[in-house]
Amino acid sequence: MKTRELVAFVVLGTSMILAGCAVDTRPSPQQTAADQTTCQGYGYQPGTNRFADCMMSLANRRSDSLEKQQRDAAQWRQQQQQQDNAWASQQNNQNQNTQNNSNCTTTSTTQQSGNQQNGDTTTSQTVTNTVTKCH
Repeated sequence: MKTRELVAFVVLGTSMILAGCAVDTRPSPQQTAADQTTCQGYGYQPGTNRFADCMMSLANRRSDSLEKQQRDAAQWRQQQQQQDNAWASQQNNQNQNTQNNSNCTTTSTTQQSGNQQNGDTTTSQTVTNTVTKCH
């Protein structure tokens, strides 16, 4: 790739990423009017420092609330992703166990040792060996 094309690609990619990060946090005209009504309801007169402080306080509360909602949503998405990953891992393990078990054969052999006779008692011994082989 030529240097000019590479630079253009990097600039375009960076500007697209930054555009995605930019969020217009300005209040709508309706929100501004509602805030003005609220501050006037508190007894502050437009054009005074107290009125400006009231407007700024309302905007800050709204911004803090929005940031909290975004953090909560991000945390919820992360928890959901962790649960999804755990479920997928569990399903994968179950599938592997099923595959492993379907590739196994079990063989049992029974052996009987010789009979011993002592007086009125006859003793014999039976041994069963079970072997499981998985491919």
